[in-house]
Amino acid sequence: MCGILLFGVWNSVGEQKTTTNLPSDLGQYLLPQRHHRILQDQDGVHDVHVTFFPAQPPRVSHFRVQCPGSAPSCFGEEPKILATDGKFVLFRIFIGPRYGIVRHDLHEYSIYCADGGPDGAPSLQLLPNPSPCIFHDDQVGLISRGTSYTIAGLRDDSSPLLHDLSDLGTYVVYLFNSEDKIWRPIPVSVPYKEECSDDDEEFLHETSKVITVGGEHGTIACVDLWRGILLYDVFSEVPMLRYIPLPGMFRPSTMPNGTPSITRDIAFLKGSIRFVHIMMLIESATRVFGDYVSGGWVATKWSIKAPFDENSCWTEDCTIDASDIFPAPLELLKDLPGKGGKPCEALETFHTGHPTLCLDDNDIVYFMAKVKQQDEKAWILAVDMNRRMLLQISEFGAERTFGLSYTYTQSRISKYLNMTPR
Repeated sequence: MCGILLFGVWNSVGEQKTTTNLPSDLGQYLLPQRHHRILQDQDGVHDVHVTFFPAQPPRVSHFRVQCPGSAPSCFGEEPKILATDGKFVLFRIFIGPRYGIVRHDLHEYSIYCADGGPDGAPSLQLLPNPSPCIFHDDQVGLISRGTSYTIAGLRDDSSPLLHDLSDLGTYVVYLFNSEDKIWRPIPVSVPYKEECSDDDEEFLHETSKVITVGGEHGTIACVDLWRGILLYDVFSEVPMLRYIPLPGMFRPSTMPNGTPSITRDIAFLKGSIRFVHIMMLIESATRVFGDYVSGGWVATKWSIKAPFDENSCWTEDCTIDASDIFPAPLELLKDLPGKGGKPCEALETFHTGHPTLCLDDNDIVYFMAKVKQQDEKAWILAVDMNRRMLLQISEFGAERTFGLSYTYTQSRISKYLNMTPR
């Protein structure tokens, strides 16, 4: 199991040795797991244990953070995975009263390493607080370098209180190196020629996802899923940003467009940055509490090959319509509900979104599907876009998922987890 779908914003916090509050889709599908009991010591105040529950996609894996001896309410905010690369996972954990979450200096950033402890056991290390280096959860990435790592966070236009809007295209990258454990702010600028869009609008970039490209220069891609990609070479001696606009038809104006992860995703695999977009068709214009009647959906997948220079361009790999997708085997649709309690006959009737690119196969994309937008039950669909084929379906407990909003992300951490009981 090389790549998994991993809860990025959903986890359970509870007492040690309890398995309650696990998502309903995990109960009977968990692979043989081992509890990664990790000690995190901050001035002797508390211990934190992290447990991973890996599952084979399209089932969604799960993690749990515990503070033994303390009630779950000790967490003022649910712990969150910010980034993963190789055997490393970056967590943000806040322990304290909820009113304190506005204090950036009170949040704890920790690195989980799958084999960083004695005898290759997992470890969880508390990092120095980055304050006054402030970045949002969506603005941080992680680069694995064997036994060491580098964290990179970008402060851009989504931080208006911290950014001089009169200085277009000028941002700050915050770097943390595991070898010296120091946060460093590095001023960076977008090349002048990119500071205006095709419509001569002011340059705007609001990072919604960071992906690791890696390579000799340790490249990270800070992606505004509405507009474009800022590339930064972490190991380069010259701090500089490179800009790649998204395919033309997918670049909106500077007007608000909602949460992009509902309809878009991006990932780097096999030498290319890959981008997917799903357009949901609305059959009925009448909406009740954000719901609507689905008239189908169309998904398009694009890619752009490294080295991402001036000669690189996006290639449209494929476009599929929900009505053209057939299940393999045919019995798969029987696992989905249809109208009036009858078995499902067509995928286009579902509210479908949250596309997630597979890290193991260029052609597979995972989609979240619901009968109604606010249903507490969803299904994860594994679709081979090139072959227009529905490969697998997995039921997903979406009680804490708002509509089709961002809930999980891709990760290769399962490749490094030791599943042998100790």
